[in-house]
Amino acid sequence: MKQIIRGMQISIYMILFSVVAQESKKLKIGTEYTIQSEILQEKRSYIINLPASYDNTKNHYPVLVLSDGDYRFIYTSGLIEYLSKENRIPETIIVAIPNTDRTRDLTPTNLAFSSESGGGKNFLDFIEKELLTEVDKKFRTNSYRILTGHSLGGLFAGYAYVSNSSFNAYIATDPSFWWDSQLLVKKIHPDLVKNIKHKPIYISSADNYKNNPQGVSAMRNAHELFSVTLKKHGVPNSNVKLEYFEDENHGTSAYRSLYYGLLYVYDALELNDKIE
Repeated sequence: MKQIIRGMQISIYMILFSVVAQESKKLKIGTEYTIQSEILQEKRSYIINLPASYDNTKNHYPVLVLSDGDYRFIYTSGLIEYLSKENRIPETIIVAIPNTDRTRDLTPTNLAFSSESGGGKNFLDFIEKELLTEVDKKFRTNSYRILTGHSLGGLFAGYAYVSNSSFNAYIATDPSFWWDSQLLVKKIHPDLVKNIKHKPIYISSADNYKNNPQGVSAMRNAHELFSVTLKKHGVPNSNVKLEYFEDENHGTSAYRSLYYGLLYVYDALELNDKIE
């Protein structure tokens, strides 16, 4: 009898251990890879999050490239998964790029107060010529690419836009368009607009800077002038959207901006007709 009881105890312990083990299973979001960049002369990491249906289909998916990937990846992944499950946007492959030198990579020019700034062109070349080339080889991507970023990352997205990069759409959330005396506005001219006017760009503008009213004025003036100048030179109203978030500050505006930005650019791209 003692042996039977002992055996039952062992069985119960094994069952309980199995349940605990199952309950403590770790969840995994994304996979990190590395690439040696000849352009940047350094090894860079990038994080991929694949759509839920990826392993069960042969579909090809649009790609969203995210700057500040080390701390914007998780909420971006959740947002895209939610919107795609609700059939508001297509499933999307996320390519998040963690920072090594944020100011260097995300700024288009070198300014005296920031000696490391001005590496935006090299960073854009790295993304287009090296990173996305590798991503296209590794995963089932289609031809639609969206670039998004916040603050300096938004500045970089705007810079890529006025550089007529290979991206199809841009989401710049509360971007630092004040940079270098509104350099991006100065880059807008009729010949450029002919090449980019079909590409949608979403810009958000936060306002709740309780302790920095001058900061709000500088940011917002740059956002508005950028938008107005694009339209003045021929970009259709339907392809430029400036959205205000009066109850959000610079940091908190990022999430809501991305939510509405995704809805806007995917709608503007008319993906139901164009994406295979």
